[in-house]
Amino acid sequence: MECPEDFWNMILDEDEIDAWLEDLGVADLPLDIHVCQPDPEEEAGGEYRTKIRDWIDQCTIVDKLSLFCGVSPSYSCDFTKKMTVRRSRTDRMVNINFEGIHCLSPRLQDGALSLTLAGAKKLHQLNPTSPPRFDEGETSSQFDHPGVPRVLLMDDAIPFVGKGRNVIHGFVLGADSHLIVGQPCLVVSTKGELVAHGVANATADDMAFFDKGIAVKVRDGALK
Repeated sequence: MECPEDFWNMILDEDEIDAWLEDLGVADLPLDIHVCQPDPEEEAGGEYRTKIRDWIDQCTIVDKLSLFCGVSPSYSCDFTKKMTVRRSRTDRMVNINFEGIHCLSPRLQDGALSLTLAGAKKLHQLNPTSPPRFDEGETSSQFDHPGVPRVLLMDDAIPFVGKGRNVIHGFVLGADSHLIVGQPCLVVSTKGELVAHGVANATADDMAFFDKGIAVKVRDGALK
């Protein structure tokens, strides 16, 4: 278990636990108390410790891709099977590599993910199409995991955005309705080709309304 050191010193009696459960509305559920202890010698799990850790790491990335990027777990479980992790000196995941290539990095500030260009290309392959245009009316996805949100770029802006320039509102033709401000998105052409990837600075409704300002803060262009 990864947690602050204070966690191990937190001792709650059964009355406090019952009060918390009552506040959560689950006081009637059966309760088993298991005491967690630190493992400074790293002996827990024995010979399976490394496999268990790798499995937990994979599940963590699959969950994050599902929650923050809209990627179906059935897809992400497949391409994360052979993932490797580079860790910091504090044992935190820093880089996530697929087939030896750095594709993702967990973000410290919110627990979400940052994509590299290689990661954006890999996720783009799951849905290499363009999103609906604003003039076609709002179309919500019928899928629980519609994939990484896409922003449809006007052809005139492709040479600039493809080299790493930010996307301006007036050059956006459409966007997926599940676009989330501050989360990764892909910038694509009308043919569905990847132009760049970045972080959404507005919702799809905002992009349809505004003409000025930054719609997507581009992290890297795909046409350099």
